[in-house]
Amino acid sequence: MDHKKKESQSATSETFEQKMFRLEANYRSSHLIKISRASLVEMLETSYSNYQKAFHHDDKINALVWDGVIRTLHLVLDMEERHD
Repeated sequence: MDHKKKESQSATSETFEQKMFRLEANYRSSHLIKISRASLVEMLETSYSNYQKAFHHDDKINALVWDGVIRTLHLVLDMEERHD
């Protein structure tokens, strides 16, 4: 992500080396990441929907994957810092 422009480069247009450089630079730039609560909640809703579809189609592997995504998103939401 270009921190000055706040826009991401297309993931398909960068080489592996460029991606690694970008990720390492982002990692070193701050110990915090910015993710909106709204985007986490939206992903959680999508994950629940995909889990239900997989479960109803007896697709156990994908149901387990989406269950893991749901659990991870809940963990991230639980780590939210409160600034009271």
